[in-house]
Amino acid sequence: MERLQKKIIQTDLQKKIVFLVGPRQVGKTWLAKDIAQSFEHSQYLNYDRKEDRDIIHEEAWLETTDLLILDELHKIVTYVPSGRLIL
Repeated sequence: MERLQKKIIQTDLQKKIVFLVGPRQVGKTWLAKDIAQSFEHSQYLNYDRKEDRDIIHEEAWLETTDLLILDELHKIVTYVPSGRLIL
């Protein structure tokens, strides 16, 4: 199934960062992975997986990556010295 947003997102990806947001279970991950198929060296990392979480925190994704998909990033919680939470 071809999503209406797919072509718009592919065009935007040529010049900027794109965030896919929306309610649960509407197909954001499916759409991101579908778009990734048009890139030669895409990489999908999911914050729910410990291995991927480590790569994200260390910013250790492959240098050859031409599309980086970071899923479930809303789960990142960072404390800063002021005691405030950054989500």
